[in-house]
Amino acid sequence: MINTAEEETKYQGHKGIITIGCYHNHWFMPAPFFEKCGFSMIERKGTIAILGKFFEESAESPQLLKPNFRFKPITGKVVVDLFWNTFCPTSHIEAQRVREVAAEFDELVVVHEYCADERSILSRYQIPRGIFINGKEIWWGHE
Repeated sequence: MINTAEEETKYQGHKGIITIGCYHNHWFMPAPFFEKCGFSMIERKGTIAILGKFFEESAESPQLLKPNFRFKPITGKVVVDLFWNTFCPTSHIEAQRVREVAAEFDELVVVHEYCADERSILSRYQIPRGIFINGKEIWWGHE
């Protein structure tokens, strides 16, 4: 699959291929696998890294997103800020579940949704996925 992705990248005239990799003891997107496939670490924050394989020297390295979200409380309400995307099935499922749980509390909970598929949302907040309750990020996860 990596070879096919690289061939398609070159065919489309792109200068390189980039992926997110994880340095942890979990099967999800293992960075060492990508390194064995010739990718190099570009930037790392904790267990998450951007890895790339460039086909041209003029290719520019991307940077990890830098979250830019400020919580805005609403008096008397629990505020849920939901950052999700449609291309990740588990993100889509989590978003639906957040909506369902919030609906159980009717007017006591306000849900603000931010779909990171929209370039303006991702550019502004730089959060592709996350669930915040009253400004505190709670765990969300891989499949």
